[in-house]
Amino acid sequence: MTSPYLTQTAVPAAAPSRSVGRALLAGAVIAAGICGAVIAGIIALITWSGCFIGCTGTNHAGGAALAILAAASLASGPLAVSGLYRSARWMQFAVLTFVGTSLLALLVLAGS
Repeated sequence: MTSPYLTQTAVPAAAPSRSVGRALLAGAVIAAGICGAVIAGIIALITWSGCFIGCTGTNHAGGAALAILAAASLASGPLAVSGLYRSARWMQFAVLTFVGTSLLALLVLAGS
C-alpha cells in the first residue's frame, strides 16, 4: 500500500470570479437607466404640455417621442442585467447600455 502523502494531487485553483464586478455594473446600469428615464420623462411632460414657466404651445409629437425614449431607457437596464451573466457579449452590451444611457442623460440635461 502506498502512502496517501505520495499519491495526493494538487487541487487546481479556482478561476477568479467576476461576480462582484458584474454586480456593481448591474447596479450602475439600472441606476443610469432610472436616471435617464426620469430626466427624459420630466422633459417629455414639459414638451407635451408646452408649459414650464410660461405656456408657449403644445408639442405632442416631441413629447411622445421623449416619453418613448424614457420608457426605452427604463427598460434597457433590466434587459442588460438579465443577459449580463450569459456571456462576454452581454457584458459588453451592459457596458454600452450604461455609457449610452449616461450620455443620453447628460445630453438631455445640457439641452434643457
